[in-house]
Amino acid sequence: MITASVLHNSSAVQPPPPVRTEIAALYVRLQRDYDGRFGQLGGGFDMWWNRTKIGVESLFPGRGRLGPAWGTATTYARLSWWPFGEWTQTKQISDAEKDLRTEIEGFLARGVAPTLPGFKPTLAGWTIVGVIGVAIFVAGHAFLNDGVQGWGILTAGVGFVFAGAALLRRAFGGWR
Repeated sequence: MITASVLHNSSAVQPPPPVRTEIAALYVRLQRDYDGRFGQLGGGFDMWWNRTKIGVESLFPGRGRLGPAWGTATTYARLSWWPFGEWTQTKQISDAEKDLRTEIEGFLARGVAPTLPGFKPTLAGWTIVGVIGVAIFVAGHAFLNDGVQGWGILTAGVGFVFAGAALLRRAFGGWR
């Protein structure tokens, strides 16, 4: 087990150098083994890490700039307290690699890229956002009428943005 105390320095979001080297090698191995297989499904492949987690993700083409994605992560270390606590490795990088490969192989075994939600889930989601927006707008209007200076307009404005986003979603090309 490697333990390090991380205080205010430039490597505050990275693991200690020996572990960082292992993770960089893992990135090369995973990229070599899976980039082409994700490409066959029409997606890209990438890996990320920070002081406590390692994750992989794949983005697939969708409607416009938005597309479906798939990802998984595993925890390999912990901090005694966030954000500057003592860093302790809880899992070897080789074990983290096994976890990631198991999840990746499970996804690739399906042989199908993820899809975006259909019309009904999208409609339900934006309806909920619109209702929340209207409720916030009404609360803000009530505050304004109660003489709470400034907060009523701010709250009503936030509610207007929520409701407006839901109502204008169709105008910006959604729900096809």
